[in-house]
Amino acid sequence: MTAIPKVIEYGSLDENGDTWFLRGPQRFVLLDIPFSFEMSLQHKEVSASGRMGVPDSAPGITKLIVDKLVSHEAIARRAYAIFQSGAPGTAQDHWLRAERELLGM
Repeated sequence: MTAIPKVIEYGSLDENGDTWFLRGPQRFVLLDIPFSFEMSLQHKEVSASGRMGVPDSAPGITKLIVDKLVSHEAIARRAYAIFQSGAPGTAQDHWLRAERELLGM
């Protein structure tokens, strides 16, 4: 059996009353978030890691089953710390490294 790969999605975190979702620049992704999280993240830019699947909470609907959710503010702070450490790379390299670190990937 092939393991479902982990993915990273990003966008503005919102909900419509019963479903959380990310509204990204080119995608709209439904989320299943099986843990408590900081509600202040609503309407903020975030990155989420997890696996696409059909959660028990919504049979028949494919969603990103979220493992971790991180604000872009936190990623920016970590990316800046990476830059300050003298690590080689571009700003984008630092951002992607920070995002992967904070999402545990």
